[in-house]
Amino acid sequence: MTNTARQEGFILPVVVSCLLVVGIIAGGTIQYVLNGTRVTGVYATATQCRLSAQTALDIEKAEIFRDFKAYAKAYPSTWNLLGWFDTYGVQSVGAGSYASALMEAQTVNGCTVTVSLTDVERSTSAESQQYARLTLRATASCASPAGIPVEKIIEETVEYALRRSSVFDYAYFINNYGWFMGG
Repeated sequence: MTNTARQEGFILPVVVSCLLVVGIIAGGTIQYVLNGTRVTGVYATATQCRLSAQTALDIEKAEIFRDFKAYAKAYPSTWNLLGWFDTYGVQSVGAGSYASALMEAQTVNGCTVTVSLTDVERSTSAESQQYARLTLRATASCASPAGIPVEKIIEETVEYALRRSSVFDYAYFINNYGWFMGG
């Protein structure tokens, strides 16, 4: 009697199938970790860009205030000190020797930042409180560690105003002769 039954090995297909499943799981895990690392890098870069833009805005606000203060000290008797803001342009701040260029493609905290002036609103009435509202826009751009470009834009409106002195809150004043005057 001859044995005509076929004998096949089942170990090799089982091992190959197990290796295939383990390879798919390992590949998926590696892809998941790499993608998570890229996304984390983009979020970290976005935070860096946001902080760089805010830093640039704060620098520009301080420079504008410093230049305006220098102008006010240089011309203290000017009736309309806020006229200094009338000469604002997109690339320059102030007038005359008090001009201060806005940031243009400077590096702040590792990001390239540009600050521009988008709007100037000034009070026109002499009787009401005088103010100048400047709208500044900071754009920061940087590349994430994976090379993905990230850009953040922050826009702020800053009001510079001439407020009435608190000495005028009182009803009476003593003049040069020591008399109470006023109403």
